[in-house]
Parts: sequence; structure tokens; C-alpha cells
Amino acid sequence: MTTTIPSTIRVPIGDPTPEVDRIVSRLRSAAEWVGPGRYSISSRSAPTESERNQLTARADDLRLGLIPATKEEVRTSLLKFMAGMDLKMTADDLDEMVSMFVASLMGLPLWAIRQALLNWMQGTIAGANPRFTPKPPELRIEANRIAAPFQRELGSIEAGLSASVEQVPTQSERDAAVARWHDEIRPTMGHADVTEDLSEKRRQEALDENRRFRAREAAHAGLADGHDMTLDMRRALYIPTQPRAKVPTDDE
Repeated sequence: MTTTIPSTIRVPIGDPTPEVDRIVSRLRSAAEWVGPGRYSISSRSAPTESERNQLTARADDLRLGLIPATKEEVRTSLLKFMAGMDLKMTADDLDEMVSMFVASLMGLPLWAIRQALLNWMQGTIAGANPRFTPKPPELRIEANRIAAPFQRELGSIEAGLSASVEQVPTQSERDAAVARWHDEIRPTMGHADVTEDLSEKRRQEALDENRRFRAREAAHAGLADGHDMTLDMRRALYIPTQPRAKVPTDDE
């Protein structure tokens, strides 16, 4: 009787429901980092009571599925993995090597570790050669990659549930504030109309005033329309004069 090696290890965590996935995606976009372990979220994006219940149940499932394996569980899985290898080493050397692998894989769930070992045996890890014994960091990286999506999801849920809620006006409150400005505040402002037409009108008034000012200054300097300005006129208007070109002498 032959033993069939499974192509995948059963993951004790199911996929999130479409509703939970939608809520988690919203929280990832809305939650803002405030400090280490602290987040804030606007009241418009904060989860409702019903959503909090769904997220809490999902977080409990994730925490259960991400419980770290014990040293003995990791050691047993590694010894089974290495049993099929022709390592040709003493028992002490094997024990030392297994201990290094155990230390590198601590903190990860057992199913992720087993899947990483299986991926190595099947040669599905990019850049890995299953004919050789992997190094501890290589297995750690692969096991991290397998568990990472669930760890990120749990982190997003915990951040969203623990975030402080910043109260912002609702759409109805914003509409009411705009209506009050039009009905009560704007009529008392009189000239304080901020339309584009008024802005252009004031700009034109400023230009006209500037032209009148220049005309008064020119008249004060004695400049008449159609005549060149004298040197005295230029000085009165503070217009710099061009220095005269030096005429070379016979000695130069």
C-alpha cells in the first residue's frame, strides 16, 4: 500500500465572506496611522455595530488559525521532512540542525510550516532546488509568505476595531449647514459675494486705478500726451535714464 502525499496542507482558516472582505478593504483605506499601535478613523467610515460583530467573529477565527506551533510540533514535522533525505550525518549533528530550523520557524502556525516543507519537496518555491537541504531562512521566508495574507487581514481588522473614531458631519448635517449659510448668513454679508464676476470686476477696478495714478504722476511731471519726456520729467517719475555712450578721443 502506497502513501499519497497531499499537494496542499489543509488551512484551518476559511476565506472571508464577500461582505467581510468589503468591510476590511474599506477599513484599510480609511484607517489612519496615529502612532505605534494607534489608528483613527472618521465616523463616516467607522464600522457599524453589525459590522463590528462580523469583524470580531472573523478576527477570532484568524487568531485561532494563526496560533503558533509548539517546539515539539515543529520538530516532529522537520524530522518527518528530513527522513527522506540522505543527510549522512551523526545523530548529534542532525539534532543541532533540526534545532536551528525549529528556532527559525517559531511563531508561525503549524499548517504554514508544513505547507512550506511540502512546497520545498515539490520544487514549487522560486529559486529553490529540492535536491538540496534548505537553509533555515529559506523555509522561514516561504512559511511567512504562506501565512502573510491572513496576518495582514487580522492586522487590518484589529486596526479598524481599535481605531479612535473622529466625529465628522454627516451628509444631512453638511446640507443643513449649507442651507443655513444661504438662508441666514449670506444675506447679512452684503458686499461679501465671492463670485467670479465680482472678482473680475475688482481686478478691473484695480487696473483702472493704477492707470489713473500713472496719469496723475505724469501730469505732475509735466508730461503731455504725444510728447517725449525730458530728463527732468524722467527724474520726477523715477524712470532711470540710459547712460550716454562714451565718445572716443583722438588720444584713445
